[in-house]
Amino acid sequence: MESVADIGLQQGMEQELNRVEELLQTDSNAVLEQIGAKLSGWERSVKSTRGYTSALRIGDILEKLGQNWLALSWYQWIDSQEDVEGPLKTTVMRAKGRVQIKLGMYPEALAVLKEVEESLRRAEKADTLDYAFTAQNIAVIHTCREEFQPALQYAKIALERFEVHKDRMRVIQAISLVGQCYHGLGQFEQSYEFLTRARDGLEECGDYFTLARCWHNYAELMRDWSRPEEALAAWRMSHEMKKKTGDHFGQVNTLLSMSEYMVSQQELHSALQYTIQSITLCHQYRLYDLEINCLKLWSDILSALGRYAELEVCASRAKCLARSVSQQQEVASLLQKIAEDFQRIGRNDLAEQISMNAIQILG
Repeated sequence: MESVADIGLQQGMEQELNRVEELLQTDSNAVLEQIGAKLSGWERSVKSTRGYTSALRIGDILEKLGQNWLALSWYQWIDSQEDVEGPLKTTVMRAKGRVQIKLGMYPEALAVLKEVEESLRRAEKADTLDYAFTAQNIAVIHTCREEFQPALQYAKIALERFEVHKDRMRVIQAISLVGQCYHGLGQFEQSYEFLTRARDGLEECGDYFTLARCWHNYAELMRDWSRPEEALAAWRMSHEMKKKTGDHFGQVNTLLSMSEYMVSQQELHSALQYTIQSITLCHQYRLYDLEINCLKLWSDILSALGRYAELEVCASRAKCLARSVSQQQEVASLLQKIAEDFQRIGRNDLAEQISMNAIQILG
């Protein structure tokens, strides 16, 4: 039985969550500063009252703040409770799969979302929006794993369901996803058709966050279609939009793509400029997992240019990141590669030291 004290505790937390969600719309940094002190109290309240809906809201707030590991821990707790079932079970499993995608946990996310898909099929809810969202996320996983044929299959299912429900914004997003799948399959004309449709639709709707990402995908299509000038123009458009919408993660991805293209054209100094910009953003916004990708490219460029003093700085930064990233193996591999670069120029003492750092990270 719920006590009066429990009810009061729950109501107090609900009021706090309302204020936090309202503040999140205008000042996410302020929410990030406040939320640390509140989480332990919220956890006690949720667990004492079994407030699963509140726990889901907390997970959603954390996810919107980019605190994906913390969000996952809340979703995981809800999912583990035996009395969570029905629509709430479906919602939390979808949320869990969604945040696992953001964390790069693709096998785990796929397993969760396939379970949701099967559950919806058994309940004869394959025509619902829940099923459309699930299909869309499964398509995203397959796309990230470069499994473009199943990705296209699920993206088309999502597109069809969103069209039935007349959800225009979701329709446009699904059109963009279909375009990415066709690109991955090497069907450039079909990809061009869908990506331009998505781009025009997103601009009409004023969804500039998603539009910026669509421009990025269009740029990659132009690059692979041997239309480099259009690719660079589209990447620059994407980057400027991402700056205006505050999509720091997306900015870094676009800068990395531009840098990688410049490396492929042997324009190493231009590549270096874009890479340094990406590292600066990662450091500023604590995008540590993404920063490792930037450091890998930076090390390649520095090695090619013979700038070994800066390469030593790159190794030092990578070592510092080891405690902050989810995949320490990536840091160790980067350090080992840099050690080999120094060994190649006869700096055996430094190479041995960096190699030992790599071993210690794994140990």
